[in-house]
Amino acid sequence: MNRNLFLLTLAVACGCASRSMNTDLLQARIREQAIQLAETQREMAETQSELKQAKIEAARLKSELGQTDVRRDASARMLAELHRVHIYPLASGGLNKDNAPGDDAVVVQFAPLNRNNQPLQLAGEVQITLRDPKLAEPKQVIGQWSFSADECRPKWTRGLSSSGFQFTLPIERPVQHDSLLVQIRFQPTEDQRFDATQVVKVNAPAGMATVQAARAGRQAVQVVDDVDEFVPPAGFPQETAEEEEFAEPEFSDSDKEPSKTGRAILHSSSWTEDSIPRFR
Repeated sequence: MNRNLFLLTLAVACGCASRSMNTDLLQARIREQAIQLAETQREMAETQSELKQAKIEAARLKSELGQTDVRRDASARMLAELHRVHIYPLASGGLNKDNAPGDDAVVVQFAPLNRNNQPLQLAGEVQITLRDPKLAEPKQVIGQWSFSADECRPKWTRGLSSSGFQFTLPIERPVQHDSLLVQIRFQPTEDQRFDATQVVKVNAPAGMATVQAARAGRQAVQVVDDVDEFVPPAGFPQETAEEEEFAEPEFSDSDKEPSKTGRAILHSSSWTEDSIPRFR
């Protein structure tokens, strides 16, 4: 009896242990599946985000492609209309950026024009040369700059009186004269080139032009200190103090001695009662 009870108890215990093990195993599998499900959901979210970004990028590229086509068509049209390049004199000139005497930069505004003198927003390679025509030939160029078409394109500006490409360029050498010459070479394609020239006004350092003019036309001048002694002009005969004290005057038979200038000089030896000078 006791043996049967023991076996029954042992069987019940084994059954409970087996059921507990099955429950733990089931819970472990459930946790593993939950982790896999969360990982799958995360990957799906990332994929959806990448897909959305790809759609946005595709739309942007399509838009840029459309704009490129439009811009290409507009450029072709403007190339066909391009007639000349014009530099705006009123919108170009010197600029003082450092507040020191004299301009240290120059503003150049130009535009491609059609035959009706209407500006065309057509970019191209640009070369700008700044000259001082009053200087000697080797020193005339005081600045030269080059820009690609991509660098030129964002320089377009619209104003009340003019629209065109505007460049603000630094002047490395101090300007010496108030009038400079701007030369532009505009090349929208390899086969097309347009040149333009314009005189622009700048401010040279104060007194620069006056000093240069004075140096060019000034003659040497003898500077005499403010003293009591008389300094005779160049070429005037000079005598020492000793000679002036002891030298006796010599006179000719004539009452008047002709001077080097042709005017007569009266001597005291020829004074008469009527011609002697009197003090009043």
